[in-house]
Amino acid sequence: MNRRARAFAALALSPLLSGCGGDPEPPVAATVPVVRTVAVRTETFTPLFESFGSISFLHKADIRPMAEGEIVTLLAEEADQVSRERPLARLDDAQLQIRLLQAHADLDSAEASLTLARGQLAEGERQIEARLLAVENARLDLSERERSVGRLQSDYQDTLRLYEAGGVPEDDLEEAENRLVTAQVALERAKNELALRLIGLRDVDMRRARIVPPVDPAARSAALVELNTATLRAQVEVAQAAVSVAEAEVIRVEQLIEEMVIRSPISGVVASRYVEVGERATPEAPLFTVIDASRVYADVQVSETELGTLSPGQSARVVVDSIGIEQVGEIVRISPILSAQTRSGRVRILIPEPDARLRPGMFATVRVETGEPRSVLAIDDSAIVELDDGTTVVFVVENGVVFQTPIESTHMGNGRAAINGGLSRGERVVAVPHSALRDGMRVEAVQ
Repeated sequence: MNRRARAFAALALSPLLSGCGGDPEPPVAATVPVVRTVAVRTETFTPLFESFGSISFLHKADIRPMAEGEIVTLLAEEADQVSRERPLARLDDAQLQIRLLQAHADLDSAEASLTLARGQLAEGERQIEARLLAVENARLDLSERERSVGRLQSDYQDTLRLYEAGGVPEDDLEEAENRLVTAQVALERAKNELALRLIGLRDVDMRRARIVPPVDPAARSAALVELNTATLRAQVEVAQAAVSVAEAEVIRVEQLIEEMVIRSPISGVVASRYVEVGERATPEAPLFTVIDASRVYADVQVSETELGTLSPGQSARVVVDSIGIEQVGEIVRISPILSAQTRSGRVRILIPEPDARLRPGMFATVRVETGEPRSVLAIDDSAIVELDDGTTVVFVVENGVVFQTPIESTHMGNGRAAINGGLSRGERVVAVPHSALRDGMRVEAVQ
């Protein structure tokens, strides 16, 4: 039996039931409840996801010192706008400054040693070049003495023949012999001198040092200079290494001093300051928290049944009622996992140009259009009642009687619901049903 038939039946049975029985009882004035009704209307509906979330920051930095130290200066307070690399605090660096002075002194000493070693190498190279010239002079001297000995030998032989022929006295022969012997002794000395000067400059010396003796004279001279200054070159390398070590120590101490200046790694606003001057800072505890408020996002938890309607790139409206603003954002991230307890996943909506009044932690309403607009039947949300078994119903009013009618609906936002079945356009339903309403109850309907 439909609602209209049930209404007529109720009206027809009313007088019959009142005439049954014995003597009529005195009439009792019946109280008919008054209900306000609204009409089912056709409206344009855009499928909409709506949920609640909170505003959060895009970038956050908990700033800790790299080393321990006493705080001597604070350069920023909470709510200060700071740029990247701006100093926020300074730690005591007195001991490090002393270390830096010592490091510079060590560097100066190492550089002086390097200069000395280079000078000694240059002097050694000049000495080897001088030895090479001395060897050439010794060779020339040896050649001259060999020629002199040759001449004296010839003179001695001539004098000996003349003496044997009686042409010269014995004294002349002895004198010629003495000159020859003296020249021969000088020749042997020249040979020994040349051999002495050649020590370290011979082919065998180069081969021992694993150097192939060059044929070209200039290349040979360069190879001999390198061979005979190897120790001095090693001393230069040791001195250069000492300079490098000293330079590295200076850089290291300067870096430690720089680390005593606590800087912000990002641009933003100082959200928290946790320390005071005189306290000891350690790497384990943050000194400041800086957040980047130039771009914020809204975090919202979405049930698994609704996650499928959302995707990265969708536009979203973020409403913050506490300060009366609405911002346009974009879905940038959807969590790939769901919470085992709530069966929901986190969705992040980036707000690229946020209102300056937005603050992390503010409560927000997020709305995302998930489909194309279409015409639907619609009523007020307040007209819908959810029963204990989860069924949703409305109370339709016809001829002064209410009928409990099951429906399917979709929330439209702004206090309206789209009806997917169970009602017709123009029907009137109770706007705000009260708990005393029952199916078939007579009411007085007002608009």
